[in-house]
Amino acid sequence: MTLLENLDSVLTNSKNLIPSLNNPFDMDTDTPINVGIDKVRIGCILKTPYYRDKEDFQWNWKGGWAFWPITDTEGVSLYTNFMNGVCRGYMTFNPARIIDPCGITCASWAETLVAIEGIARLAFEHFFIFDPTTYGLDMYGMHLTADFAPIPDMQRVLNKAKEVRAFRGVKPRGFWSEDGSRIESVYFNSKSRGTLKFYDKSVEANLAIPMLRIEYETVRPLHKAEGLTKVENLNESVIQNLFKSRIEPVVKALNPTKETLVDMILANRRDAKTLIQICGREFLNRLGVYPPLGQTFKDNKRDFESKYHYSQIEDIL
Repeated sequence: MTLLENLDSVLTNSKNLIPSLNNPFDMDTDTPINVGIDKVRIGCILKTPYYRDKEDFQWNWKGGWAFWPITDTEGVSLYTNFMNGVCRGYMTFNPARIIDPCGITCASWAETLVAIEGIARLAFEHFFIFDPTTYGLDMYGMHLTADFAPIPDMQRVLNKAKEVRAFRGVKPRGFWSEDGSRIESVYFNSKSRGTLKFYDKSVEANLAIPMLRIEYETVRPLHKAEGLTKVENLNESVIQNLFKSRIEPVVKALNPTKETLVDMILANRRDAKTLIQICGREFLNRLGVYPPLGQTFKDNKRDFESKYHYSQIEDIL
C-alpha cells in the first residue's frame, strides 16, 4: 500500500495551483511578495521502540533511510539517526507536488500546513513512533520561492548576480547551459544561513514568459538563530520577512529597472518605433481620437507585446 491510498482528497491533486507571478519592479519595495514553498524538512524526537518496523529502513552507520511514493512523481523521504543519545526522525517532501502533482508552482504556508499534517500522520501510522502534533514538529529547512515575470533582460540579471558580493565570505557560483551560451542559475551558499538561488524558470519549465525564480533554502542553524525551530513559530508573515530579508542585499543590483527596459527598447530601431506609435495612439485614444489601425502596426504591436509582456504602457515607461 502506498501513501497515496491513505491521503485525504485535499492532498491528491484536488486543485491546480496557479502560479503567482510577482512584478519585477516590486522587488525593491515594501509591496508584499507572493512567496511559495517548494520543499520542507520536518523532524521529531522518537519514542521507544522508535519504529513501527525497523526492516522498512535501509541502514548504515549514519542512520536509516526509507522512501514512500505519494504520487507518480512525488514521495516522502524518511531518515532517522541517533545524536547525543536521542533518536530522531525526519521527513522531507514537496508540499506543492502533493497538492498538485502536475503543477509548476509552489504551495502557500496554509497549504503546506495541510501537507505537513497529512505526512506526519502517515509517518506516525507506518514508520515512526512520536507525538504527531503538527505545530510541535521541529522545522529543519524550507525551500522558499518567488517567481518574477516578465524579465526580458534575463541574462543581464543573472550575469549581474554572478558578480555580486552581497554576503561576507560568500562568492556566488554561476552555472551555464550545456553549450555555454547562457547562464542558467546563480547560487549563494552559506552553512549558517542557507542557499540563495537565482535561475531562469522559464527555460527549466519551457514557459513562454521569461520568468526569474528566486529560491531560498533555509537550514537548521538559521532556524535556531531566528527562534524558528518549530512549525508553530512560522506563519505567512514570518516567511515573507525571512525571504525578503535574505534577498535584500542582492536584489537592488538584480532589479530589471524601467530605465533598463526603455534602454533596451530604444536600442532596437523597430521596437523604438513601435513604442512611439503605441504611446502616440494611447494618448490620442484618451482624447477620444481613434486613428485606423494598419496591419503593419498590428503585427509590430503583437511582436512588441510578446517580447516585453506589459499590461499597460506605463508598466514600461
